[in-house]
Amino acid sequence: MITLHDHQRKSINEINEAFLKHQKVLYQLSTGGGKTVVMSDFVLNFEGKILVLVHRSELVEQTIRTFGSFGILAKAITSKDKYIPVARVYVAMVDTIYNRLKKQSIKIDLIICDECHRMDFNKVIDIFECKVLGLTATPVLGLRKTFFKCRRCGIVDNDIFDCHNQEAEEWGRDVTLSEYYDTIVVGRSIAELIEDNKLIQNIDFVEKYVNTDSFTKDSKGEFTTASQNKEYNKESAVFNVLLNYQKYCLGKKTIIFNNSCENNLKIYESFSKEGYNVKMFDSINESDLNRTQIVEWFKNERDAILLNVGIFTTGFDVTDVEAVIVNRATTSLSLWLQIVGRGARTTDKIYKDSFICIDGGGNIEMHQSWSSQRDWKKIFYEGLTKPKRKKDDAINIKECKGCGALFDAKTKECPECGHVEPEKPKKDKKEIEVSASLMASVPIPNAKKIINYTLRNKEDLHFAFSILIAQIVDLFKFHEVEERLYIANGGKRIKELVRGCYFEFYKELPRKQDRSMNYLIDKINKNLQEYYAKN
Repeated sequence: MITLHDHQRKSINEINEAFLKHQKVLYQLSTGGGKTVVMSDFVLNFEGKILVLVHRSELVEQTIRTFGSFGILAKAITSKDKYIPVARVYVAMVDTIYNRLKKQSIKIDLIICDECHRMDFNKVIDIFECKVLGLTATPVLGLRKTFFKCRRCGIVDNDIFDCHNQEAEEWGRDVTLSEYYDTIVVGRSIAELIEDNKLIQNIDFVEKYVNTDSFTKDSKGEFTTASQNKEYNKESAVFNVLLNYQKYCLGKKTIIFNNSCENNLKIYESFSKEGYNVKMFDSINESDLNRTQIVEWFKNERDAILLNVGIFTTGFDVTDVEAVIVNRATTSLSLWLQIVGRGARTTDKIYKDSFICIDGGGNIEMHQSWSSQRDWKKIFYEGLTKPKRKKDDAINIKECKGCGALFDAKTKECPECGHVEPEKPKKDKKEIEVSASLMASVPIPNAKKIINYTLRNKEDLHFAFSILIAQIVDLFKFHEVEERLYIANGGKRIKELVRGCYFEFYKELPRKQDRSMNYLIDKINKNLQEYYAKN
């Protein structure tokens, strides 16, 4: 049996209280907080028949295994099943159970929708009159809805109407999950889970090697693949993904999210040419391994680099990812949090008190850092953005500098005189080194954490010193301390950092031989001198 944490028990009590007053309850908990564990305990103690809906086949078996650890016997409903078996708890994908329900009816008292922000589940929910529990880390739909509002009195309607002798203005607003669920229970935040040592702190870097202003959006509001390809497929952009990997992630287990299969191949070829331990996986490019095999490879290779196109955003249980490179832009807050969260899992496979996030798509500017505080209750009811009046067509009109005529701003050539405004000169396409700029403080070595990790792994003093040396070198690298400042400091800062852990290590850790503080400082200086020589 799995023991629940205090915050999970608190959430379960709040969910139960919410169901006393409401039929449909949404539960928000950040990735890594244990939504599946909360769901399992709730299922264990719920009286009645339950249907759990998931969006991927591997999540069916994963959910059943978790239920099993709680002593819950659940039945999977798969495409191979001709009939729905008799059970108290079912787990199924939406389309599978929907097709079965056309032929066979069953009684259900509670439907649980995992990743409910996907909105795939409504056609099944509508079949039953029962309670509904939605689970998500991000209660955001990313959809907009048009409505009409009188300019004078503020009356609102979904259809166009006349008021005060004038036509109502057209507005747009976010579609919220509060339109589908009655209330929300908010769990522990990312920042709080980091404090609880349930998640790992992110170190953010922002890259500016593509022109994100040139991206266009599709009908769903997401940046189009074609417009992103124009930027991300440039030689300079491909070069800078490699550059920033070499500068900040070299030798670390790294996952890179690219914007398209075409771009995925270009990045793969760039890394392969340098001889790095890299593999790619997407829906088009051929791979010598299937999905299961490539995840297994990634788990077992210490310096592995995995390239993908939106494949490994959820249901990915590799805990020792040390760096996430986001080589794409997305308007989806949910996708952004899922992508970056791949590096946030705690692990005992390596010493990991932080992970690197390199943002190459302006995502932090759009959505804030992965670990930023968010008011999910307000977002649930009001959406991410305020209602906005749609602009008049006149705003999209420009004046011809040749004859003064007005015409559609999207048209390059003036329809009256044929004048074409010359394009602004493009920058040189040569490889330009655009290194990432640090967005968050790198944590200094924590003696207690290093000691605990060393003891859990049954290691000694020398092992802890190796971690300490690597962390101090990374501090200088990540903060981009110039060599002249490093020399001018005369090693004072290094000595302070070593002293902060050195004596604590000697008190707590076993050792085969003693090492002086000067020995450690010399090792750190040697590594830093090699780093400065290369850069």
